[in-house]
Formats: sequence, structure tokens, C-alpha cells
Amino acid sequence: MLRISARQIDIGLDILRRKQLVINNAFRKSGCKTIHGVANIGFRPTVGGEKLLLEVHLLDFEQDIYSERLLVEFRRRIRGEVRFDSFDALKAQIAEDVVDARRWLLEEHPL
Repeated sequence: MLRISARQIDIGLDILRRKQLVINNAFRKSGCKTIHGVANIGFRPTVGGEKLLLEVHLLDFEQDIYSERLLVEFRRRIRGEVRFDSFDALKAQIAEDVVDARRWLLEEHPL
């Protein structure tokens, strides 16, 4: 099981049309704590997505924040969007992406 929280945000801005996976920081409007994460900007082709979304996976965070506003800061590109053959393959790649993101955050940009 992946111990990350995900939040999907409907977007339509031209600046975000480049489909990619990035390391991000998220900031809650109700607090100033930085929450590291991994974000996907794209259509989610593995699950048949048709709308461009920003999907933010918050690391080591398990609170219900669906009614809160977030400020998301993009830190580093990981890879482009990929269509996987199965949901299991997608989950395995997300796990690898999270490991890569954690490594980069610890080595290069700790809180």
C-alpha cells in the first residue's frame, strides 16, 4: 500500500499543458507547514482520463484536506506522462517515483 494522500485539481491553463510528473511542495492556506509531494500534470491515460488534471500526491500526510485550498510549488521534473498496460504497473511506477523524489528531497533540498 502506498502511504500517500492524493488530491485531484481540475486545471485548464495553457501553461500546464505539458504533461509531466514533478516533485512538489504543497502549502495549506490554513497553515504554513510545507508538505512534500509528487504531482502529475496530465490526462491519466492508464485509467482512461479525458480531462487535464493536476493530481498531487502528498508524502507522509494522511489528513482530510479535500475542502482546503493548497498552493502547489513545482520543484523538479521527474518524467513525462506515460500510459501503463495495467493499474498494477502504474502503482509500481508511482512507488519508484516516490522513492526517487524522497532521495532527491533528502539529498538536495531538505526542509
